[in-house]
Amino acid sequence: MNTKRLFLAALLIAMSALMVSCAQATPVYAEGAEKDAVAAAVEPYAQNILDGIRTLDYGLFSSNFDDTMKTAITPEQFDKITTASFSGVGAFKGMELTNVTVAGGYYRANYTLTFENKVVIMGVVVPMEGMDAVSGLWFN
Repeated sequence: MNTKRLFLAALLIAMSALMVSCAQATPVYAEGAEKDAVAAAVEPYAQNILDGIRTLDYGLFSSNFDDTMKTAITPEQFDKITTASFSGVGAFKGMELTNVTVAGGYYRANYTLTFENKVVIMGVVVPMEGMDAVSGLWFN
């Protein structure tokens, strides 16, 4: 019985250590001219997403999505996003680029969206090659 407990404790410690090390992966940030180029390319996309949310206009919200994103975020999903993340946020106060991260052939431009009652972080993902469409979108 003690051997089983010792094994279980060791297993739990190992799993905890693994989870902590994975959670603390150091992000890589775009800086200087690279960051500026990503910001210039992504800003109109981010603005369309935000304006689409604020006006409940799915067409505007998804206007810069690639085909995969349009399939993943349907009008029904859009309704859920606006209800879950944006109901009761109050008046819009501003949008500011927080940073740009680089991972796996993609840029993620992170914006701080400030509303009267809530601050929301929006991550807009575009491919490094071309930056011609939104390939991912996150809200925290």
